[in-house]
Amino acid sequence: MSTQLVTIGNTEIPLVQYQGKPVVTFAMIDKVHQRPTDTAKRNFQHNRERFVEGQHFYLVDFSKKDEFRPFGIEVSPRGLTLITERGYLKLVKTFTDDLAWDIQDQLIDGYFRSKPAASAPTSIDMLIQQNQMIGAALAEIKAQRETMAELKTDVASIKALLPTEKTHTTIRAFAAIHNIKLSARIAQRLGKRCAHLALSSGLSINHVPDDLYGTVNAYPNEVVEQVFADELQKIKCA
Repeated sequence: MSTQLVTIGNTEIPLVQYQGKPVVTFAMIDKVHQRPTDTAKRNFQHNRERFVEGQHFYLVDFSKKDEFRPFGIEVSPRGLTLITERGYLKLVKTFTDDLAWDIQDQLIDGYFRSKPAASAPTSIDMLIQQNQMIGAALAEIKAQRETMAELKTDVASIKALLPTEKTHTTIRAFAAIHNIKLSARIAQRLGKRCAHLALSSGLSINHVPDDLYGTVNAYPNEVVEQVFADELQKIKCA
């Protein structure tokens, strides 16, 4: 693999190919989207069930670490996750800021569908390339149809999971409405208690978009009210 640089927005990243296809790492996604470190990784793990290995990502073994060092990419002993174009289109849906829309177009057109620099092809090479282009075009049409089907399914799933204000709420939303200041540590602890109480009671836990974490859990109102009431009682008794 040869090193070729691609400029996305104001950021320059290496063009990395794996199994003949352009791929990106979580760190590269965070870099071009100007997100905090591990944002893409966290969103990927939170929606892990939506990603299929071999289609949306590849898991590279540590034994191949030398292949990626020319790109400045280190493979950890646990392996390296590489995101494909289709995987990136899924993952970028968790980024809702205005910059994400612009970067998405640039990364698709300028990175995933860019042509690596190469020497002038021979006649045989040109025939091979033409056949590959035809095959790629057919594959792209198929991929686009599959992506549209997946998007329709995802939209339907999201609509089904979105709670109404009357039934569910999040920890942060409840605290904001009642002017309660929470640290991230306390919010996480209360969330775990809400999840445990909801699951033990057979109640649903929904997922809603969040500007800080991508998506967060939304719990039944009565569960959140009970957990906050218990917490306030503990503070009074302390």
